[in-house]
Amino acid sequence: GDVYKRQILIMALLDTLGVASILPFIAVLSNPYLIETNSILNSAFKYSNTVSDIKRTFLIPLEYSQL
Repeated sequence: GDVYKRQILIMALLDTLGVASILPFIAVLSNPYLIETNSILNSAFKYSNTVSDIKRTFLIPLEYSQL
């Protein structure tokens, strides 16, 4: 009884974490200019050594990772 309830609670928390982990990718795909305004995304973008085209160099790999 009690162990079963704990397992359900842990599974629910892990499911919530999984959904929350893809929300930043969805936000960037829907608004690419978040990269310029969000300091964390901007740092990741600069760290990846991309220079010119945001769509070609940064977002396309994110789109393929969703497949």
